[in-house]
Amino acid sequence: MSITNTKQSAKKRDVHTIVINERVLCAQDGLMLGNGDLSVSIYQKPSEVVWRFGKGDVWDRRHMTEHNPKPMTMDELRNGLANERWVCPAYGGEVEALNGTRNPKRMLDNLTHPASINGGVKLSHLAEQKCTS
Repeated sequence: MSITNTKQSAKKRDVHTIVINERVLCAQDGLMLGNGDLSVSIYQKPSEVVWRFGKGDVWDRRHMTEHNPKPMTMDELRNGLANERWVCPAYGGEVEALNGTRNPKRMLDNLTHPASINGGVKLSHLAEQKCTS
């Protein structure tokens, strides 16, 4: 990638040209545009150009349950905190219910990252994206 600045004339504004001679396959390597609040990364997939938008105060609340457990309900959270007294170490470690739990598997589903269950086996959707040009 090269960036050039060529003054066409004293009366015209500066012209900035960005030339990319290879494919850009990762969002983090894409062309970044933004104003500090709203941003976009422009990059490619083998058959399309992708515009990935970002905004500091907007989140996508969709949840893919085919690889993850169903989201915790408020009743499950209340019961876990008030009755079963769930305890989670700040940076990982063993999760426990100080008063015991009726459903240990569901407690682990709710309180642990999927990759940390079953000896840290990485699930396919969590695998790192390989970026090559």
